Amino acid sequence: MERIDSNTNRLTRGKRYANGGMVKEIGVKDGEVLARVQGSRPTPYRVKISLKNFSAEQKEKMKALIAGDPALASALALGKLPEEMLLKLAKQRTPFLPGTWGELRKGAFHCRAN
Repeated sequence: MERIDSNTNRLTRGKRYANGGMVKEIGVKDGEVLARVQGSRPTPYRVKISLKNFSAEQKEKMKALIAGDPALASALALGKLPEEMLLKLAKQRTPFLPGTWGELRKGAFHCRAN
């Protein structure tokens, strides 16, 4: 994700907010990440990040990769996303993360006052 954030600074700002305790609430529902963030204004704002759904074929490739590599399965079970998995999926032309901001659905990073 850092490769696609060369000119927007979104990830850097998001990390700063997260590390500074500014993310007051976060959850995942129906394929979207929803959060309440305390910015510089007195009222927290809501953020919605939407990613494209994986196709059935992409899901099968991911399942096969994880099933065939116990180390990957173990890392995922511990809440880690191994770089090795991302590289293997990319070689199979099954990217796990977006390659551009344009691959995010409309409405991603939508912010509104609480």
